[in-house]
Amino acid sequence: MNQFETNKISYTNTQHLWFCIFLFVIISALVDWFDPRLISIGRFSADSGILLAPITFLLGSILTEVYGFVYARKAIYYSLLFNLIFIAYGQLIIHLPGPNSYSFNPIFDKLFAFNIRIIIASVLTYFVSEILNAYLTSRLKVLFNNRHLLLRFFIAAIIAVGVDSFMFSIIAFYKIVPNQQLLQIIFLAWIVMGTINILGLPIAALVSKKLKQNLIP
Repeated sequence: MNQFETNKISYTNTQHLWFCIFLFVIISALVDWFDPRLISIGRFSADSGILLAPITFLLGSILTEVYGFVYARKAIYYSLLFNLIFIAYGQLIIHLPGPNSYSFNPIFDKLFAFNIRIIIASVLTYFVSEILNAYLTSRLKVLFNNRHLLLRFFIAAIIAVGVDSFMFSIIAFYKIVPNQQLLQIIFLAWIVMGTINILGLPIAALVSKKLKQNLIP
């Protein structure tokens, strides 16, 4: 076992682990599937996923901190699989024939077909940024000798959030929105997600400590 895997531990009490993974998968799906909807914050525009995405980073940090990088990575893989199944099923149903009398079908098909680029961008970006967040959380835990929990969560999340904001905005909206608006989306997403993440750090730290106390080696 190398240094990177030192926080991989087996526990007999894992009911909270699977709830955390379930919550992580559900929130990640909500982020990915509502990302195509742009919202206005003041005079700026941003994708709606920025409101929930910070929670997935905090959950990823909690999973890594309490149960280890291996379990955090499993949660990310489960969420990725769930979203890929969702995409595949969506592509299947929009290509199946439907009754001509049902006028909603063309609207649904057009909406899903248009949003597929944004949804794929969201899924790919999520995968990269969440793996990065879990990796950084694990490495920082070793580097800081299991101390400074809030600082470790903050460093990992703020870097991962920056990567998420840049990757998603470029893949999803390049040449769809003007470049000036694209830059606004990138920076606003980073600022909003970073702020929400900072506000959630004390809760994430408290949850991590409580979960550690409930573990039975």
